Amino acid sequence: MEYPGGKKQHFRHLLFFAFHRGQKAAEATRDVCNVYGDGVIGESTARKWFAKFKNGNFDVDDTPRSRRPSDFDKERLKALLKEDGHQTSRELAKNMNCDHKTIRNHLHSMGFAENLGAWVPHELSEVNKENRLQIESQHLARHRATRGHKQRFLY
Repeated sequence: MEYPGGKKQHFRHLLFFAFHRGQKAAEATRDVCNVYGDGVIGESTARKWFAKFKNGNFDVDDTPRSRRPSDFDKERLKALLKEDGHQTSRELAKNMNCDHKTIRNHLHSMGFAENLGAWVPHELSEVNKENRLQIESQHLARHRATRGHKQRFLY
């Protein structure tokens, strides 16, 4: 089922409706779970939203959160990869003095994937695409030349 604005916002509207009807958070949670299934919303979540509504805040959207600014140097990571693309995430983490999971997250966000022990761009370049097309056309030509396309493999 599609929910305009998203599933969470839909349930918040239902809680808002229940709040204005004078229901308690536990009753509203029970009613929503009876209709949509167990566990779709927790009672503590309902209590949190009821407290917001009680304080006069009727906005059902998520409030923006502030994050600590990242001081990670992606350019240095790119330079280390250019030097040697076969380094493991642990080796890169040791060189950059951070956790290897941080390195993996940044590499994935930069579009890199680990392939045969090397970090390579996940997207194919134009040269890679042309090479694949050439190889596949050679395979197809060989298949047709041996009349393999007219054979039945399964009966």
